[in-house]
Amino acid sequence: MKNKLFETSESYAPLFLRVILGLVILMHGMQKLFGCFGGLGFSKTMLFFY
Repeated sequence: MKNKLFETSESYAPLFLRVILGLVILMHGMQKLFGCFGGLGFSKTMLFFY
């Protein structure tokens, strides 16, 4: 089981999927924290949760 978890793939498909998913998560975080891409920014996001 451990070997299956840590083995690498010769394909580039998982790499591209991880990069794309990482960019999506990065953009979402920047939107919430800094107000980029039409987001509210940190202070207004925290006020939303009250």
